[in-house]
Formats: sequence, structure tokens, C-alpha cells
Amino acid sequence: MRRILTFILTAIMLMAVVRPAKAQFPPPERLRTLDVTIHVRDHEGRPVPDMPVTVTTRWWDLLFDGEWNGLTNEQGDATIRIDVKRHESHIRIQAAGYEAFNTDNWSEFEAIHARWAVPRATPVDISDGTPTLRRTIALHPKAAIQARITDAEGSTIGNVHMASATIFAFVNQDTPVESFRFDGLARGVPHTLVGFGCLGKNPHPFIIELDETQSSADIVEITATVPEYSETTAVLDLRIDSIRNSIYERRQGNQFLTLISEDGALVYCFPREYEERFALETRDGNGNLAYTQPTVAPGRYFLAPGLLHYEPAMKLYKYIRSGNDPTGSITELTAIAGQTVETLIDLERLEEEIIELLGL
Repeated sequence: MRRILTFILTAIMLMAVVRPAKAQFPPPERLRTLDVTIHVRDHEGRPVPDMPVTVTTRWWDLLFDGEWNGLTNEQGDATIRIDVKRHESHIRIQAAGYEAFNTDNWSEFEAIHARWAVPRATPVDISDGTPTLRRTIALHPKAAIQARITDAEGSTIGNVHMASATIFAFVNQDTPVESFRFDGLARGVPHTLVGFGCLGKNPHPFIIELDETQSSADIVEITATVPEYSETTAVLDLRIDSIRNSIYERRQGNQFLTLISEDGALVYCFPREYEERFALETRDGNGNLAYTQPTVAPGRYFLAPGLLHYEPAMKLYKYIRSGNDPTGSITELTAIAGQTVETLIDLERLEEEIIELLGL
């Protein structure tokens, strides 16, 4: 009898332990089917056959929840059936993106990008629940710019990185030269180019805006000047909320932090130091990589994830430069000369704020 009572009591205790544990596992997310047709055409409206196209979910990720590839037919169309989570609000479409190629066909990727200026991935809203959608991607012949980057005194500088916010195109120029060529721009369309010139220890961004007329020329001559920054500085201690951001690890915005002054005149971009904070990369006495706390001119700044050409950061920059005030909607900090400002950075929340304010 004692053994039976012991068995019953043990079973009751196990049920009490196991039942709550079962409730901790959420039910699997429901999926819905979506047929995505991507039409690829050239700048004159002619269909482009045999063009690899990709659809991905969670467009901001470097490693995606879902990825589907297809190839356009003679009419320039590729229809891809995908499964998306019911709460998914956006997908991303891309022609000739990295995802569609591997080492076996990488020469095809290079050939396509040598011929065409290929747009970056485009986010598409699917929140209306539609079962089908059709989108067009236009390819354009390439144009180029001849760029000279100077400091505030007009002297040519090196250590320049430049990227397009809309097209797969970038350049690194380590040494000062009179001018360097930046290939890969789409001819006849507007462009926003984001550059970083290293003056001292801070990477200082600059913006080049090209309209349709400028990018229609074979070579556009551009001189851009990196803004002059105040020598009176405040020190920033930009620590990362690692617990909150453990689910943010794969996104493009997780490796840099952008600070935009309240009038948009000053922009700072700081790299991430492992898991702890954003800091300035430097070298120690032995030439090894080291980090130091960043400094900025005194003032009020709004925060965005990623480098400036990352879409959320660029949207916030243009919003501020257009005279809008995001106070109350976007995380900010105030830098005071001679003081150290401590701020806990929530990367995921920064992106959510921009999407809530400005959309994708």
C-alpha cells in the first residue's frame, strides 16, 4: 500500500511539473501562400530573359527566414510561390542578388553586374493579405562619376569609402588622389551616394545627390567636401543592450550606429565593438586593433541603426534634412562639451521607431 501511495504521489508531482512546462512552447506559426511574379525589363521596356531573381522574407536580415530563387522566361517574368508567416508585413525582391549565385555560377553574377546597374533589394508591402502580386525591376546601362573628395580647406583626402543607396556600387580609395572613378551607377535615374572620409580618428560622412540629367552623362565630374567638425567635443559611452538585442544579431543594422544632429548638418557613424558597445576603431602601439570611446561635437542627436546608406538611417537623415523634427518618435541623446554621456543602445527599437515613423 505504501508503494502504491508513493507511486501516486510521485505521478502527481510529475504532472504538476510537466504541465506548466508544456504551456511554455508556443503553437507553430501559421503560414499563407503567396505567388510573386517579378518582371525584369531594361531601360527601354524590353523584357530581360534568363535573369536570376530572388524573394526573401524579413528583408532586413543578412540571414533570411525564407529564400526562394527563380529565372525569368522570354517575357521577362518569373513567378515564385512562397510561404510567409501570417503576421509578415513585407518581403524583399531582388534581381541578380548574391543569394541566387554560388561558386559554380559566380562568373554569371559578374557578367550581369558588368553589363547592368542592378538595383538593391526592394521591400514590398504584403500586409493586405493578397494571394498574388506582381512587381517590375528595371535594369539600366551603367554610368560613372569622377569624384574628388576634399577636406574643409580643399585638400584632397584618402581613406574614402563611397556606396550607392540604391544600386550595387561602392568604392574604397585609401590614398589621396586628384580624383577616382566610381562605376556602376544606373544611367538616367537619380542617385544618393553616401561617402565616408576619415579625418583624424572619426569617419565623417558626406552626401552626393545626382539627378537624372547628371547621371545621363558618360562620366559625371563631382567634387564633394567632408564637413568640418568642431574640435570641442563630448565623449560618448554607447553601450549595447545585449539581452534585448540577442534576436537582432543577423540584421544589417547591427554592426554600426549612426548619430544625426537635429539639423542634419553633422552625422557620425561608429562601428560595433564585439557585444559591448559602439566605439572607434584604432591601433595600439603594436599595430593591433583596439577601440576607444567616440567623441562628437556638443549638441542634440537622433540615433539610427547601421551606416548612413542603410535604408532606415537614410530615411531618417532625409526626413531631418527636409526640416522635420522627429522629437518624441526617435531615440535621442544630448552631448555636452567636456562630459561623458552614457547611453544604452537598443538596436532593434531604433529600427522599429524609424519604421513606425516613416515606413519602409
